[in-house]
Amino acid sequence: MRKVILIATILIVGFLTAPNLYAALFTEDFESDLSNWTGKNQGSHNGSIVQDPFNADNHVLQFTKLNAGGDIFTINTFSSSNGFILSFDYLGDANSTEGSGGFIGYSYGFAGTHKWLAGADSDYNIAIKLPDTGNWEHIEIPFNATGNIHLMLEEYRGSDGTIGNAYFDNIELSAVPVPASAWLLISGIAGLVGIKKRRSIR
Repeated sequence: MRKVILIATILIVGFLTAPNLYAALFTEDFESDLSNWTGKNQGSHNGSIVQDPFNADNHVLQFTKLNAGGDIFTINTFSSSNGFILSFDYLGDANSTEGSGGFIGYSYGFAGTHKWLAGADSDYNIAIKLPDTGNWEHIEIPFNATGNIHLMLEEYRGSDGTIGNAYFDNIELSAVPVPASAWLLISGIAGLVGIKKRRSIR
């Protein structure tokens, strides 16, 4: 009986944490253009596609001006009733003592009510500090947000004051669904455990 329960638990946990359950809502590798993005009030922005400082064959996002309250926003909105996973690569200047100023979060407008999820600034009160290591760092952030959200980024004007020393690449926003198939699997396994228990009673 214990073995059956253990196997059922392993299968349930494995199924619910499988990578293919995370449905990608948005991806951006900055290899073409910024047609998926807009600026404040859907006007101009200060985002620019440039060569990766470490790889001339790769392109990344850099900013040409410092800003606050958001600079570049996804045109489309995204929603998920079970939460999101935001992943991206970040490169910040290791010589920046005040923080290179890269910020990423979400907004309900262009701009509007918003929340920063992570940022590279020594004074800004934010839960996740982006690392200024001078190397590309991969970041993954789970979060919950109700309604329809835009992703937004900026190079914060309250940081070290240096323009263009914060880079972003390979942004992906994924939903965390709980599909009907998962519940069917759980129900089926639970049924098998119940059958096993009844048989053992006989």
